[in-house]
Amino acid sequence: MTGWGFFQQGGEQMQEVTGLGAQLSARIHCPVHYPAFNKRAFECRCGVIFPLYMVQTRNWSNVREHHEKGHRPEEA
Repeated sequence: MTGWGFFQQGGEQMQEVTGLGAQLSARIHCPVHYPAFNKRAFECRCGVIFPLYMVQTRNWSNVREHHEKGHRPEEA
């Protein structure tokens, strides 16, 4: 498969992660994928990494701030 990710099977935990990814994408207005770099993290199209624990808090104001100010690889 080409692109960002790969197919994963999973039960309830994967359903939770999928739901969190949908909420994250909607809150930051940027598509995301999981897992990023085979870690428990999301990555948005801008290249900003969101650890799963950060998204699980559902503190969307912190998440949006992280998206605005987080490290973007093309800026390095």
